[in-house]
Amino acid sequence: MLEGLSSQADASSVRVGFDKGYATFHEFGTKHMPRRGLLFANAETGELAPDDAALVIDILQQHLFS
Repeated sequence: MLEGLSSQADASSVRVGFDKGYATFHEFGTKHMPRRGLLFANAETGELAPDDAALVIDILQQHLFS
């Protein structure tokens, strides 16, 4: 599923997402499936995992300084 990870940046934000609609079920879990976090370290607070936070910062820097 990570092959489908993509990003879009503009002047004020970065949007990161997956190309599969069911990625949401993996990220947050369902009543029948435990959470299998793909992006957030803590899905309830929206805190990114350290590697993912670094990726977002890299994307922002590329956008701002290109």
